[in-house]
Amino acid sequence: MNTAQLECFVQVALSLSFRRAAEELHLSQPTVSKQVASLERELGGALFVRSTRQVLLTQLGEAFLQDAQEILQLAYAAEERARRLGNGGELVVAYSDSNEPMRLVPVLDRLRRERAGIHVLLSQGPREANIARLQREEVDVVMGFASESLAAGAEFGRL
Repeated sequence: MNTAQLECFVQVALSLSFRRAAEELHLSQPTVSKQVASLERELGGALFVRSTRQVLLTQLGEAFLQDAQEILQLAYAAEERARRLGNGGELVVAYSDSNEPMRLVPVLDRLRRERAGIHVLLSQGPREANIARLQREEVDVVMGFASESLAAGAEFGRL
């Protein structure tokens, strides 16, 4: 099983059309059909019921769709993390208050000394949106106050 097979399967499943899936993926329809057929052989069953008028998911196809989408999300996230780390790494820091990057200066200076080649990307946005981006692994760290009553900033992140 590979990501090309999964991408074809998911796109056909979402559009219920091999033609539309091929257009969306910028592939030929025979290529999409071959990828899906190869995946069906590997899984040991049909993912779609095909007729001249419509394409429907089989029970196996319905059960496999969510897994296929999750596998693709994990593969894309892993590829992105590897790409970021490939050239010394990239650290994406989200913040909401325009004063927060100033608090990062000493940390970033030390980080650059200890990890030559690291690239730090700062991204400003609303606090709740930044936390959602962290949960989707679109950023590595979210800086901000945990509550209005805290005197110092609290950092949330995954490193």
